[in-house]
Order: sequence, then C-alpha cells, then structure tokens
Amino acid sequence: KPRRIVNSLNKAKVIITNSSYTASRVEKYTGPDDRIQIIHPGIHPPVAVNDATRERIAGVISGRSPVLISIARLEPRKGLSRAVKIMPALLQNFPHALYIIAGEGSLRTELEHTVSTLGLENNVVFCGRLEEPYKSCYLQASDVFLLPGSAAGDDIEGFGMAYIEAAAHGLPSIAGCAGGAAEAVVDQYTGVVCDAEKENELLTAVMSVLENPELRRRLGENARKRSEQFLWPNKIKAYEQLLFP
Repeated sequence: KPRRIVNSLNKAKVIITNSSYTASRVEKYTGPDDRIQIIHPGIHPPVAVNDATRERIAGVISGRSPVLISIARLEPRKGLSRAVKIMPALLQNFPHALYIIAGEGSLRTELEHTVSTLGLENNVVFCGRLEEPYKSCYLQASDVFLLPGSAAGDDIEGFGMAYIEAAAHGLPSIAGCAGGAAEAVVDQYTGVVCDAEKENELLTAVMSVLENPELRRRLGENARKRSEQFLWPNKIKAYEQLLFP
C-alpha cells in the first residue's frame, strides 16, 4: 500500500490537503514538497428555518438549558463516550443541562447503555441522523458544540468540518487536540481545544465556557465571523488560483 501511495503522489502536479495535519501525513511519503498545498474544505451557509421546525425542536429541548450538541458519526474517535461520562459532574452545576447527540454509528448502543447506567435519560437525547432544516435548527437552539475527538489507533480527524458548520451558527466548540481539529477550532478564539482523552481536562474546558456567558458569546461571534472564509465560493477561488494561476 505505501508503494501504491507513493506512485500515485508522484504522478500529481499539485497535492491538495484539507489541513496542515493531513499535509504532515502526506510528507511521510513525499518528503518536503512544494506541490503540497492546504485548502480547508468548504461549507454551505446555514439554511432558513421556519417556525414549525423551531417549535418541534423546542419540544425536544423542553426548556432545558444550557444545551450542548454533538453532530457526528457515532464512532470511538469522536470522543462521545467521554462527553457522556462528564455529564453527571456538569449536572451538579447545571442541573437542567441537555446534551443532544445527533448521528448514527457503531457506538450508539454503547452510548445508550452508558446513558442508562448513569441515569441520564432526562439529560441526554439521541436524535439520529439529522437532515436540513433540522440540523440547522438544533444548532441554532444550542449553546455549545461538543466534539472531543482523539485518535483511535490510526483513525483520526483530518480536519473537522462539523466544527465549522457549528461556527456558522454562532456556536463555540469544545474540541480535542488530536489531528486537524485544532485547525478547525482556534483555541480561546472560536472555542476551547483540550486533551480530550483526559476527562478532567474535558470537564474543565466545558465548564469554562458554560460558566462564562460573555466568553461563550464572544467565542461564538468569533466563530461565526471566521466561518465565512470557509464558504464554498471562497474555497473555489482558492482552487482556481492554485490550479489556474
């Protein structure tokens, strides 16, 4: 496999990676190479949400606050097991907090079992895979985007577009420091990046944002402004400038 990768890369005039982290992985096959360029993936702007959809989501949230949300494939590297396990500690300070987990995957049964074991059924909601406009509506109704990823063997986040999509809705993010997540979330500017494998550090990161509404507002606004550079028209221009100088 490494030989096939090297042969393929040798044929390329330009090698575009989605993050500096991914570029470093490519350089293991090419060495330092001017052909390697970084263009982060693009996003579409948030979709419009009507009143009926808002009312439906409000019924799920049912007045609970603050609201944390994860939108991801439910797999080990996303760190959702650790997110669920810190909920009892969060509830000591925020007894009406709600954690929304959106997505499907191999880890769902295990996560549901953990929620049941910890008695969190009233504070953790699984809503499955979200399509628009429900995805946007859930993000608009939330306070913090929580995706504390880490490496699961060689499975690791290359960049993390979910953070940028959340940012477009004005949400600060809590991210792990593994892979390219730290490029998607700018620590202390659009969110908090921590060593998410350590539950105490993850809890501290989440608490720091929840306990400080002004910090949460500022991070969210910074995130929204930064997300504009990721809109697809801007990314297409980057490709054009690179491929057709």
